[in-house]
Amino acid sequence: MTHLNSKINFFVSFIFLWVHVNSYCQSERDLLTIAIPEKFLFIKPLNSISLDRWDIIQQTSGYLNELKEHVDTSVFFSIIENISKLHNATWKQQQFDSTIIVRSKNGQLNVDSVLTGKRSYTKRDIKYFKRLVKKYHHTPPPKRLIISYSRPVFDSSCKYAIMQYHVAKSGFGVQIFHYTSEGWKNLGLVVHGAY
Repeated sequence: MTHLNSKINFFVSFIFLWVHVNSYCQSERDLLTIAIPEKFLFIKPLNSISLDRWDIIQQTSGYLNELKEHVDTSVFFSIIENISKLHNATWKQQQFDSTIIVRSKNGQLNVDSVLTGKRSYTKRDIKYFKRLVKKYHHTPPPKRLIISYSRPVFDSSCKYAIMQYHVAKSGFGVQIFHYTSEGWKNLGLVVHGAY
């Protein structure tokens, strides 16, 4: 009987830990709000992140010293181990409150499709999206600023995450975020590159 009780206690502890850890990871929507301030986001997430252990070791006097708070290298190593699990399911419009998902620079946008399936909107919200769509259509395709982002990759505690962005013909950056009781906070760039 004690063997069965120990198995049950282990199982209950595992479930509690899983729920606790995933409650942080489930706040991905809040992270996306902080991480993606751009108005136009390319539908396909980046399928890789340019960060490895060597970047962290090299950066001990670079970008890491400029972060808003100290992040232990073990956090970075934990995130780097999880980069291989990066999934690249397309972005859904329902994931964002003020960003529009774009299929291509040459594609057309429709306000109705942007508002479909999202929360109820005020007249102010509808006006905001109409203005964005109008701005998009009045900008020549080569000059449209559409940013690509990776999906977030979390550390083992789900309290830290990184995301990479890419701006066509400009450069890329990898940012780190920290989850606290106040929500997600952008700590700054870990790696940055220009083309």
